[in-house]
Amino acid sequence: MTIHPDVVFRVLDDGAVLVDLSTNQVFELNTSGAFVWERVTLGDAPDAIVDAVIARFDVDRDAARGDVTELLAALASRGLVRP
Repeated sequence: MTIHPDVVFRVLDDGAVLVDLSTNQVFELNTSGAFVWERVTLGDAPDAIVDAVIARFDVDRDAARGDVTELLAALASRGLVRP
């Protein structure tokens, strides 16, 4: 998964925002979403991101997989990441 080159990431007190500078589109992330984004920037594969979410947050594998899959799909549908 690669990040669109025009996307910038800024951490806030309770999450983060992504801004696509080519479209001025803003995408807000909560704390766990910001954690997932950081794992994407490290080049982690989706399964590795799920493992990292489980290790960081009190969540079971099925919930983590569902949440990560949903977030990655939302990011891709907005053009913020590419498979």
